[in-house]
Parts: sequence; C-alpha cells; structure tokens
Amino acid sequence: MVAVVDNAGATASATTTVTVHTPADALTTLIAFVQGLPLQPVFKNILLRRLQAALTFMNRGLLLPACNQLGVFAQLVEILLLIDRLDPETADLMISTAQAIEVALGCP
Repeated sequence: MVAVVDNAGATASATTTVTVHTPADALTTLIAFVQGLPLQPVFKNILLRRLQAALTFMNRGLLLPACNQLGVFAQLVEILLLIDRLDPETADLMISTAQAIEVALGCP
C-alpha cells in the first residue's frame, strides 16, 4: 500500500498488485502464444522446437545455449515475417518477448 500526504494534510492511499514473472514463466507464456498462432504446422513446430530447447537449457542452468536458442527463434520469426507468414505486430511482439527473456537471463 502507498499512502501520500499533501501540504494541506490531506491523505490518500492505494493498493496494487505486482506480478513478477521469471524468465521460465515468460518463456512458457511465449510457447503458449506460439501454439495459438494460425501458422502452418511446419512453421509452428520450428518455432516451438527452439523455445522448448531454450526452456530445457534454462531449466538445466545452461544459460548460453538457452540464449542461443532464443536468438535463433528471433531470426526465424524475422524470416517468417519476410515471407509473409507473420504480421509485423505479431513478429515484433514475439521478438521483443524473446529479447526481454534474453536480458533477464543476462545473455551476451
């Protein structure tokens, strides 16, 4: 809870909930998002394999291989955008999410 008091002595307070996601949580959410995309199975499976590999590496504490898989995932998303299999907004969301996970992991 946050409480504030102004110069006249009036007070106000508010409560909010903050949800903190771990990189694994974010990756699991990204996997679910990709599973729900209207992509041909071959394209969806290629993306999902990279994300699943990243999650497996992450869960084993192998962060560099996890980072590499996330980088490959982002490159594949860019390719799908270039060949008109993804719209720009979806591609941007997927890439920015992968990059945020990379930052959280401390990827080089």
